[in-house]
Amino acid sequence: MKRELGLLLLLIVTSGLRSLAGVEVQRLPAGAMQPLAVTEDTGTVHLVWNGSSKAEPKPAEGSPLLYSRSDDPGQSFEPQRNFMGKTALLNGGASVAADRTGNVDVVWHAAPAADPTDETARRVFLARSSDDGGTFQAEKSISLTNGVCGCCALRAFVDRAGSLSVLYRAAITRTDRHITLLSSSDHGATFRQVLTDPWPTGSCPMSSASLVDSSQGVFAARETKGRIQAAIVPPKADELFAVTSASAGERDKHPALAVNARGEVLCAWSEGTGWQKGGSVSWRTLDAKGRPTGEQATRAGLPVWSFPAVFARDDGQFVIAFWPREGVRRCPRGFAGCGVGMDEGRRRDRRPNETKRLHTYES
Repeated sequence: MKRELGLLLLLIVTSGLRSLAGVEVQRLPAGAMQPLAVTEDTGTVHLVWNGSSKAEPKPAEGSPLLYSRSDDPGQSFEPQRNFMGKTALLNGGASVAADRTGNVDVVWHAAPAADPTDETARRVFLARSSDDGGTFQAEKSISLTNGVCGCCALRAFVDRAGSLSVLYRAAITRTDRHITLLSSSDHGATFRQVLTDPWPTGSCPMSSASLVDSSQGVFAARETKGRIQAAIVPPKADELFAVTSASAGERDKHPALAVNARGEVLCAWSEGTGWQKGGSVSWRTLDAKGRPTGEQATRAGLPVWSFPAVFARDDGQFVIAFWPREGVRRCPRGFAGCGVGMDEGRRRDRRPNETKRLHTYES
């Protein structure tokens, strides 16, 4: 197990518009999909991924949701554990979040094992650890309404106050696919729910979301009707701040957020991509309240299956990274996406890939 697991281990640092070479990337076991990791201040890495149909241990139906951790910053990993004891039909990818006091939250959506009917019966589940991933409580449903869009990815995040936020696309009915925010300020004991961005569509848009901490609250970005929407979730609020349309396109997907020390926000996303089709990377800066402060910028060359990641440097500059066209012709087997994901701050989401080079741009 220690030699099969892998993740992008190096923090990307650039100077100017240059490609970055020499990034060591390893693989997950064959057939694994949608890996996501978070790194604590101590260097402990928590990693979750969708296991293959052959992975052990198996859930009641479908593939397992697997977890492992490393306390020697990624050099070795513990034996994998499956979290799907009462759930089935994993899809869309899981998320993991950690705070500074040893709490680790693994969040995913699935069907109850007793009722694996359709996506209107799916729910969001949480497995929580209070000993830095040593042991986890059994999974529990945290959904306040039934229905989760099957192939859409969710995102979990713990802010500086220790509050847990989960952003996902609902499927209350087969045509009601609202963005839903669940938030908890009592370590996952209870949750509040906010429904926003109604989207009446009968098909899954295969969307994703991004959450990042700021002095004003948690910034949230998501796709609705082909555009990227951004908003602030203020502490203890029951509804989102005014939503900003960060993008102006019609086929914009997969937002990524970063916040610098001045409170400025960069939102980047993929534009014009599709099945077996590459596109462009676009981005825009926002102020501390989520208002646009500059024009949208776009750069061509986003390859098939790739998407951007962003992070803020110590000097306040932003860096956008994505896998280059020459490195990816088809999505490598074992990966649902070929981008890199990183959260702002000291905890960094990292998505592994077999490609050896990254394109990076400063903003």
